[in-house]
Amino acid sequence: MHTATIPLVTFGLLAGVLSAQQEFVVDRANRPGATHTTISAAIAAAAPGDRIVVRRDGTAPYRGFTLNKGLVIRGNYGEFPEVEWASIRAVPAGQSVRLERMIVRSQAASIVEVVGCAGTVILRQVFAASGAVAGGSAPAMRIERSALVIHDLGGLSSNRAEPCVVVSSTAMFRGVQMSGATLSAVGGLQGAPGLVATSSRIVLHDCRITGGAGVPASPNPFGGCYSNGSNGSNAVVAQTSDVLLTGGTQLTGGPGGSGSGGCPSGARGLALSGSSFRIDPSVRLLGATAGAMTSIALQPALGNLPVVVDAGTSTSVDLTAAGPGVWGLFVDLEPGHLELAGVDVPFQLGPSALPILYGALPAAGATSIPLGVPVDPALIERVLWFQAGVVRAPAELRISNAASLGIR
Repeated sequence: MHTATIPLVTFGLLAGVLSAQQEFVVDRANRPGATHTTISAAIAAAAPGDRIVVRRDGTAPYRGFTLNKGLVIRGNYGEFPEVEWASIRAVPAGQSVRLERMIVRSQAASIVEVVGCAGTVILRQVFAASGAVAGGSAPAMRIERSALVIHDLGGLSSNRAEPCVVVSSTAMFRGVQMSGATLSAVGGLQGAPGLVATSSRIVLHDCRITGGAGVPASPNPFGGCYSNGSNGSNAVVAQTSDVLLTGGTQLTGGPGGSGSGGCPSGARGLALSGSSFRIDPSVRLLGATAGAMTSIALQPALGNLPVVVDAGTSTSVDLTAAGPGVWGLFVDLEPGHLELAGVDVPFQLGPSALPILYGALPAAGATSIPLGVPVDPALIERVLWFQAGVVRAPAELRISNAASLGIR
C-alpha cells in the first residue's frame, strides 16, 4: 500500500485560486450574516466566479431562479435547501456553473433545465423530483444543446415521465440514481424510461437506472388483457447517440404489469436506435439489450471516497485497474472533459490539475491511496476532484473516473 499523503503546497496553490472569490448568503428569514433573501437577487449581484450560499428554510421552497453566468450556488453546510426550479441557460464558454447540495421539487415542467450552455455545468448532490403537470408530463431534468453537463452523486425521479432527457449535448453522470415513473392505468400507457438521450454523448459511471414498471392488467374472459395492462419500460433509451457505460453501472428494465396470459412484458436495460455504446466488464444490464455492443477494456476506477471529510483529518481512495503498472493521482477544483484515443472517459480534470501522488500498481490491480487533508480555512466548504492515470506500457495510458471530496 502506498502511504504518502497530499503535500501541503498543493492545497496552498489551490487555496490561492479561491481567495479572490466573493461570497453571498441567501436567507429568506434574513438572519444575521445574510446578504439577500432570494436566490435571484444574489445572482444579480454576483460576478462570474463568485459563490452563493443558500440557507435552508423549512417553511416553503425558495422561488426558482434563472442563471446565465459562471457561479457556485450551494446549500449551506449540512443543509439541503429546497428550490422550486432551476433554469441554467446560455452560460458562456470559459465559465462554469456549480450547483451543489440542493433539492429541487415542484409540480412544474422540467424543474432542472440546462439549455444552450457553452460553459461546463456541474451538479453535485442535486436531487430533483417533478410531479404531474396538468395535461402532460415533465422530466425532472432536461439538458439541451449544452457542451458538457456533469451530474455527480444525485438522484432524479418523476411521477409522470422519464426522470432525465438529454438532447444534442454531452452529459456525464457519476453515482446518480434515476427511476422511471410507473404510470397509472390510462390508455394502456407503459412505464417511463429512466433516461432518454437523443443525438447526444452519454457517460454513465457507477449509476443505477431503472425503467418504470408496467401497470397491472385485469384478466379478460375472452383472452388477452384489458387496455389498462402495460409493458415495463427500458431503463435507458438512446437515439442517434454514443453511450459509454463504466464503473459498475447497473441498468434494469422495468417489469411488465401482472396479468393473465403474460400480456404485459418486461423491458430492456438498454435500447438503442441508430446509436452505439461501449461497456466495460463491471457493468450489469438486467434485461435484454437491443443494439450492437462493443466491449472496452476495464477502465481504472476510483472508489470508496467519502462525500465529505473534516479538514485536518485523513481518508483514502481505492484505485482498481488492470495491473501491474504505475499510477499517478491528480487533484483539481473542478472536472473538465477530454477524449482519449477515441474513448470518452467519465470525467477528466482540466489544464490546472496538479499531480500529487504516484506509485506502483500491483499485479492484483488494486491499491488504497491515503489522502491527508491539512487545516486550511480557504479549503473549508470546497470540493476537490481527484483522478488517476494508469500506465501499463509506454504507449498505454488509461484514465479513471473522477471522485469528488468535500471539505468541511
